[in-house]
Amino acid sequence: MAKGPGGDRSGGAAFRRRMVDQAPKLMNLAGRSVRRNRGAAGVDKVSIEMFETNLDANLNRLMRELKTGEYQPLPARRVYIPKDARKTKFRPLGIPA
Repeated sequence: MAKGPGGDRSGGAAFRRRMVDQAPKLMNLAGRSVRRNRGAAGVDKVSIEMFETNLDANLNRLMRELKTGEYQPLPARRVYIPKDARKTKFRPLGIPA
């Protein structure tokens, strides 16, 4: 059997356990980063303000889904942003939900 991301032979189970243990800290850092960058709503159309309206319940749900392995990320929303100053060329940008 091939070694997983954590160097173990369990297909990444140890890595997943470490990530779940780190999830609250990482979610806090990610949330601050999204707010600082004025992040846009993703494909689910949930804005920062909407998510924060019920913050504790939303974070608890995410943690439960991560711990049980039920979490399924949504697809990224694709928008096109200008590639040059004249706005004649555009490039795709993926916005995660």
